[in-house]
Parts: sequence; C-alpha cells; structure tokens
Amino acid sequence: MSLKIKIILLVVVFIIVIFLAGLYYLLTDRVKDVSTNIPYTEIINKDLISIRPSILIENYNFEFVKEYPKGLNNYENIDTSQVAHITVPEGSIFKFHKALQIQNAGSGFIYSYLLGEVKLAKSNEKYAVMYSWGFLKEDIFQKTDSYWEFKIAPWQIEKTRNIYLKRD
Repeated sequence: MSLKIKIILLVVVFIIVIFLAGLYYLLTDRVKDVSTNIPYTEIINKDLISIRPSILIENYNFEFVKEYPKGLNNYENIDTSQVAHITVPEGSIFKFHKALQIQNAGSGFIYSYLLGEVKLAKSNEKYAVMYSWGFLKEDIFQKTDSYWEFKIAPWQIEKTRNIYLKRD
C-alpha cells in the first residue's frame, strides 16, 4: 500500500471518528451539578416543611437516577384517579442534597431537578424523591437574556419571582 493511500485512509478514519463523537454528544443528555448556585443554595441540605399537599408517583424521568424512584408532583399536574400515588400531606419535611441541570438530548431543553428525600407527616415514612424545579426560558430571537423560571414548590408560600440568568 502506498503512502498516499495510507494517508487518505487515515484522514477518512479521522473524519469518521469526529463524526461519531459529535453524534454521541448530540444524542446524550448532559448533566451539570448546580448545587452551589443560587437559588439552590437556599434549599440544599435544609429542612423544608410543606405548606400544601403534593403527591409522589413512580419516577420515569431519567435512568441515571434509579436511586430516586419517586417523583414529586403538585396535585394540579396529575389526574390522581389514573395513577398510583402516595399523598404527601402538609407538614411533611423535604431535604434535598443535590441540584442538577439536565439538557435533554432530543429537544435541547434544559431542566433543573432537586434530589433528596421526603419524610411524611404523621407516618414518618421516608422516600427518596426527584423534583422537577426550574425551566430555562430562552428567547430564540435573543431579545432577552435566557433566565430560569421556577414553579411554586410545596414548601413555598409564593412562586419565586427573582430572575436568575443562565450561567454557562
């Protein structure tokens, strides 16, 4: 085999490797630990007492969090007659120890999740939970900066109104 053919084969293999690496990057979820960022620092490792009921359902969001089999949801998001659930009454205690931002490989949307546990009021049963709290609002026309929007959580009196700009 001549040197010219070897060089051409090497270039073709290099291009294929770069293409496959890019494809892998595009088709996998990207996970970032944001536990030390505001507003998560105000929540992480603190006892948060629920002031409104919520429910726990089976967590089917992401495979890498098998250690958090229950997903926490507000009542208004789920038809409880159609799904097996556990009611989390007022006075239950949430304690989250980690916050993650996950960029979905398919859509590219970025969501924020709290990982921790809940101890139910009255029964003192504990469950490992994953709570979707935070959605990145992005303006495709870039008229405004990208910012995080947070829905009202079971332990909050009112929705978080502060604007938290996207950090890269």
